[in-house]
Amino acid sequence: MPGRAGLDGAVGGNGGEGRGVIYDPTDPVLLADPYPVYERLRQKCPVGQAALGGGGARVVSRFRDAATVLGSPHSRMRPPGGEVPEAIRGGPAARMWAHSISMSDPPDHTRLRRLLSPAFTPRATARYRPVVEQIVTEALDAVEPRGEMEVMSEFAMVVPMRVICGLLGIPDTDWEMLMDWTPDFLRMFVPDANDPEGIELCHQACANFIDYLGRLVDRHKESPTDNLTSYLVAVEEAGDRLSRDELIATLRGLLTAGFETTMGLIGSMVLGLLQNPGQIALLRANPDLMPNAVEEFLRWEAPLHAHYRYLTTEWEVDGEQMQPGERVLALIAAANRDPDLYQRPDEVDVCRPEIKHLSFGGGRHLCLGAPLARMEAQVAIAELLRRFDPIQLAADEFRRRPHFQFRLLERLPITFEVAEPR
Repeated sequence: MPGRAGLDGAVGGNGGEGRGVIYDPTDPVLLADPYPVYERLRQKCPVGQAALGGGGARVVSRFRDAATVLGSPHSRMRPPGGEVPEAIRGGPAARMWAHSISMSDPPDHTRLRRLLSPAFTPRATARYRPVVEQIVTEALDAVEPRGEMEVMSEFAMVVPMRVICGLLGIPDTDWEMLMDWTPDFLRMFVPDANDPEGIELCHQACANFIDYLGRLVDRHKESPTDNLTSYLVAVEEAGDRLSRDELIATLRGLLTAGFETTMGLIGSMVLGLLQNPGQIALLRANPDLMPNAVEEFLRWEAPLHAHYRYLTTEWEVDGEQMQPGERVLALIAAANRDPDLYQRPDEVDVCRPEIKHLSFGGGRHLCLGAPLARMEAQVAIAELLRRFDPIQLAADEFRRRPHFQFRLLERLPITFEVAEPR
């Protein structure tokens, strides 16, 4: 395949080493800046090959192909036979994987989604807006006297963490612990991209969450309150309920979707706006552009860079045949910047019309929490720009997590002045 695509060795920058490998998710070059890699894949090898443990995967990077993979009824989350991946069998990560809605297929996925959906409609989400506004205000109040903040730990994490933990009934004192466990938990989603040490860390993180969330479930069974955990414990439709393991896995999934990806979205919006000050001026002059700006930043820097699926039917893309049972990695962040879909795709344009992106997935796995994530980002960035002017990067060095799927900012220091009343 490298010969057909005109590439020699890996796209990621490891020279001729590993000929036949097109996409290497461990390559430091890709982890530092994946977008040149994505461009080369789209142009020269739209159906590539990935090095993921011993199994490998096909890789698609163009929008139309990634959208097809995510939206097709002929693609599934689980491998043929529905078995837990070999790399995590026999441990807590296997238990979490087996009961996670994000890793399930019909009919289980259909049943779980039916039980969960009423809590995440746009109408249900809208009633949380006053809570989000108060949390944003308090976060900015805390840093205003200093004239500086570290965006990720003091704002981008605080807002979605307080929102989702409040909805789930998780005390503030436990946030830091949950954050510490999360990166190793996320190894579960592509287990064969990890070495044995990484798998052991994943098992330990999953064990921690199973124990913690199990105790949370027990408390809400004994003493129900008006929050999302009590709702999930009690929800029932046509005699169907969530099992204990499904409850635990669902709560863990809500934490990931509720703060990890929203934190990434808020952080990338702050960074992208500061790198493109003209866009800040547009938003200050036209606040009604904020919903469109959120969509543009979801397109420009997807919080989750890649999803994978297993095919259940033969598929041909760009002359390449893929067979039932093959795993396909859809590079969401590459697809979102496809020049066949957009002019100047690498640029930020909050006025961009008809924005399409795959950052919330697609098909039956379209993110349930998308309305909440959108609303949190709109409120957070609008209030930041309203209160502080000017805002500047405190240093050129900002740090990202070295992970090919969850490439979130880890550190983003800024300085600011309090804006004059308008």
